[in-house]
Amino acid sequence: MIWEKIDEDAFDHVSILHSQKPVAVTLYLKSEAKKIVSIDRKGSKLSSLTDDQGTKMKGRIGYFPDIAKNGSGAFVDVEGETYISSKAQRLILKGTIHVALASKTNAKRSKVVPARKGSKLVLADDLVFEIENAGKDDFREGRFGITLKIDRDIPMVAKVRFFDGEGKQIDTKSAGSGRMGFGRRVTVTRDFSLERSAKEISIEVDLWADLKEVDVPFDLTVGVGGGK
Repeated sequence: MIWEKIDEDAFDHVSILHSQKPVAVTLYLKSEAKKIVSIDRKGSKLSSLTDDQGTKMKGRIGYFPDIAKNGSGAFVDVEGETYISSKAQRLILKGTIHVALASKTNAKRSKVVPARKGSKLVLADDLVFEIENAGKDDFREGRFGITLKIDRDIPMVAKVRFFDGEGKQIDTKSAGSGRMGFGRRVTVTRDFSLERSAKEISIEVDLWADLKEVDVPFDLTVGVGGGK
């Protein structure tokens, strides 16, 4: 698909299409009143993917949505697992994208704990991070690496800041994330690269105060090979 106006500065890179599938369309979601915080692929649904010759295709919502750094928009791929008719001129796709939106944050601070594996950083009864790893950052010379894990999804977490035992903030960079799920069990990890090491740490987390999850419907007809 082709768009006339996209804020390219809002993205680390503008990748119009990630997919290598037989059929793929990239959707662009735009939000003005609130920021796009996250997109739940499992909560999203591709109801139908057909062409104008009546061919029905198996498909899915793509795995890697690309959300703008300022939350103003997001790219989402719709992928077809099977081929369209050779006579097709148009694709018809219908479904919903499950999106989390927010605009305001509240900060919560944990108590100071030892900066070592197993220490728990408690922000609320249902929001407890555990230090999974802490030590020399193997990928960034002179920095200190910490991995936090939590047994739940955390769409409400907007930002994490680290402090040493004396309450001085430590410059921190996000270094990756992961998610593993089996049935109802979920484990989320967040990797951080700290400017310096500390024997003790605390964290302050910005939590989205007005988080709202919505299903954004799409019902589109696009030309094969690119539409507008």
